[in-house]
Amino acid sequence: MNNLGIQYANSNKSWMTSLIFKNWVERLNSKMSVENRKILLLLYNAPVHYFDGEFSNIELYFLPPKTISKIQPIDQGIVHSFKSLYKKGMTRNLSMGTNIGTLSYTHELTKFKLVNALPLIIEAWNEVTVDTIKNCFNKALNNWAKIDEKILEESTDEKGIKFKSPYN
Repeated sequence: MNNLGIQYANSNKSWMTSLIFKNWVERLNSKMSVENRKILLLLYNAPVHYFDGEFSNIELYFLPPKTISKIQPIDQGIVHSFKSLYKKGMTRNLSMGTNIGTLSYTHELTKFKLVNALPLIIEAWNEVTVDTIKNCFNKALNNWAKIDEKILEESTDEKGIKFKSPYN
């Protein structure tokens, strides 16, 4: 997978694990350090996202528990755009030399593996526009302003960020 320019990790159940996530964040932090960049990661409040450690170039922000999708930027159209672009690329890739709906097309689908999907995933993500991402963040922020203030008070500290493990 490294020859595709990506890092790949898996687990027995095909789920994200704390170790996979931690290793990914550590690699990302190293990359951001080399590039002299600082970033903020917005994370679902999920147990796999919690681990001890601080990063020089990454700040973790955990969305409040049970955060509704209306205030999550990724759910405001980023995923939809990515999936549409991926499906378009997959259809284009599989239909080369075959007619959709024919037996040969169905046969091509059965041969389609992860290694075939990864370049299409990279291509689809690279085609998601900056404007799409900005618009989704703006939409989420507008929705965020409308949610119950009590939820905000319970999930923020004086900086507006609360880093609290669900296990405390």
